Amino acid sequence: MAIYRCRWQVELLFKELKSDTNWRRFATAQKCIVEGLVWASLLALILRRGIALRSKANIAVYKAAKNVDVWLLPILTDYAQQASSEIEEHLEWALRYITKNATKSQQRKSKKDRTLDGVYENLNA
Repeated sequence: MAIYRCRWQVELLFKELKSDTNWRRFATAQKCIVEGLVWASLLALILRRGIALRSKANIAVYKAAKNVDVWLLPILTDYAQQASSEIEEHLEWALRYITKNATKSQQRKSKKDRTLDGVYENLNA
């Protein structure tokens, strides 16, 4: 069960990556540039998911990823400019923003026993 859960998380990562990036066509044919764009996309995906997951337990990671330009871009800009004090301020603001704007929607009916969290709770009980 644990292996399947991990595998499912990888599938969700790839789904998010394919949905949020335009990898169908690159503006260049140079292999090294294309590889750099792919690695940058993967890094951005992992970074935004990591920040979103650390913000609050009931965050919809996909909702947080949808408006990454609002909360992640200032952090990356500060990092590129080596402005460490601003990084901390923008990171705190981003966590507040994500907590407010990316919470999971309430389900119409409970499917707790079929969700990953529900299955995990039953295993630990």
